[in-house]
Amino acid sequence: MAARSSAGRQGRTEREPSSITPNSSSFRRWSRSVEDDGGVFLLQRFRSITIGAILAAAFASAPAFVSRADAANFYVSASADSCASPRPGTRTSPYCTITAALAAHHTPGTRIFVLPGVYHEQVTLPTAGAPGNPIVIQGVSQDGQPVVVDGSDDYGDPSRWRQVYGTVWLADSVNWLPVQVFADGARLTPSSPAAPEQLAVGSFSYVSTAGLYVNLGGDNPGNHQAAVGQ
Repeated sequence: MAARSSAGRQGRTEREPSSITPNSSSFRRWSRSVEDDGGVFLLQRFRSITIGAILAAAFASAPAFVSRADAANFYVSASADSCASPRPGTRTSPYCTITAALAAHHTPGTRIFVLPGVYHEQVTLPTAGAPGNPIVIQGVSQDGQPVVVDGSDDYGDPSRWRQVYGTVWLADSVNWLPVQVFADGARLTPSSPAAPEQLAVGSFSYVSTAGLYVNLGGDNPGNHQAAVGQ
């Protein structure tokens, strides 16, 4: 979805529904304040951002990284080697999630550079920026690699699933009603079989007392790029 320019009207808030495509995962509404500046999004107020491909195109078009010495600049990288220890958010020791960076730094004038990768998170800006001094989250495209914020939860881990019936697997840690489930980029079909063991190949079913059942017709869904969207 292309961002609508508001150049010359910084601070204007645009509210629009986040129409769902096969690459996004939420029907929530969100608000943003945008200045059309080569892919830079000046964010002043957010309710919730769960944006799959919504910002991916704009992030991909962001200008190449320009070194800055300003202490209010921080960095996020999906390839950060560990999220366990506190990080300064520098280029060489970045945060591993946008949420972590915003939790630590959200005063007016903060600029967060998001390096290429896929970020499985729902981002909420905890505070507002100020007129003429917004909080900026800027995606940095490198070598044609985009920044993608995917609000679905990453279930591409075999330990999160257990086999229950033939080719039907259960993720009992899913304790919310999933709207969409993907495996290797393909959307699975929601289903409500009489019993989980009757779940058809290529579909999923949620049972509030048990969790999420998925049938890919074979092995553990965690061996695939499995994503569960609210």
